[in-house]
Amino acid sequence: MKQILILIAVGVVFVLASCETDIDPGQNAVVKMSNEWWGQIYVPDGSGGLEDIGLGYQHLLTFSTASGTADSMFIDDFDGLLELKAKVACNVNDLTFTTNGETVVERYTDGTVIIGNGRIFIDGGKSTTGVKVDSIYFEAEFDWDPGQIYVVAGHGRTGFLEDEH
Repeated sequence: MKQILILIAVGVVFVLASCETDIDPGQNAVVKMSNEWWGQIYVPDGSGGLEDIGLGYQHLLTFSTASGTADSMFIDDFDGLLELKAKVACNVNDLTFTTNGETVVERYTDGTVIIGNGRIFIDGGKSTTGVKVDSIYFEAEFDWDPGQIYVVAGHGRTGFLEDEH
């Protein structure tokens, strides 16, 4: 009987220890800025507008760094067209991000990129099927095309098959 009581006591300890609710692994300091995106690439057209360079939608991801702090995040295009994976400074309060005019190393190519005027707009876009989603905008200058500013603008990924590109 004593052994059964010991087993019950040990079981209760394990159950109580597993009920901790302080930790939410789905949250991080840049959760408001973290998302999957569908972005198109533009170049300035010389008259104050933008010209779509006709490459279709690119899959992008914004996510927290290993430090998990609110002052930086990564932008990644999954080694796609821009070969972009760069760490940027961010401000979670105003949803902006930049490399502050500094060149940063791209993780896929060991090339460099300067990212500026980055911003996320909550509910600022629409998916292909018209679902209201967040939108993203940033400008990038790459070492493989110095002097040329590329503008990436797009909308949040819904996960619906109809909205995939």
